[in-house]
Amino acid sequence: MEKNQVPETEKDLSNKEVINSLKKKNWKSYFKEFFMLFLAVVLGFFVENQREEYVENKSAKVLAQSMLEDLEQDREALLEGIRFMKEKDQNMDDFLHMLHAPGEDWDTVAFYKSMTMVFSTFPFSPTEGTYSQMKSSGTLRYFDQGLVNQMNAYDNQLKKTVFRDELVEKGEWELVPIAATLVNFEVTGELRFN
Repeated sequence: MEKNQVPETEKDLSNKEVINSLKKKNWKSYFKEFFMLFLAVVLGFFVENQREEYVENKSAKVLAQSMLEDLEQDREALLEGIRFMKEKDQNMDDFLHMLHAPGEDWDTVAFYKSMTMVFSTFPFSPTEGTYSQMKSSGTLRYFDQGLVNQMNAYDNQLKKTVFRDELVEKGEWELVPIAATLVNFEVTGELRFN
């Protein structure tokens, strides 16, 4: 027999000891095992919920910062659009005033500059990447419902603004064939692009 081999009789005894020890377990040991297993599952569930809440809060902060940056970009674009429209309105008033004056009083350069501004557009393009991402991924639920309602109202107003700009642009393009019979657009193009 080799040194590392265990005799058959000793193997039988060790198996019998294991079986006897299993038979000797009483209900207290089973209860302890059940309690430890139950405790492990409950604590695991609790820790997982805490981790999810932490991740959601961290994601909400990142999304809120990104949304704030989008709003700032929209604000700047809207202010630029408003400035452009005020300038355009003034040019249109000057242009209409010039059209009502006798033709020999027209300043040709001023006429073409005004005409160029009349047919220029500055459509508003909102920065809606973060909001669209939050809507499609379901992360709007990270935020208070009142704030979500404000985001939805803002998105709705953006759609109205874009729609209005599209209508204005379409209306202006409807006037181009009429204007083409009256003016030389090569001159307006040269003025527009310096």
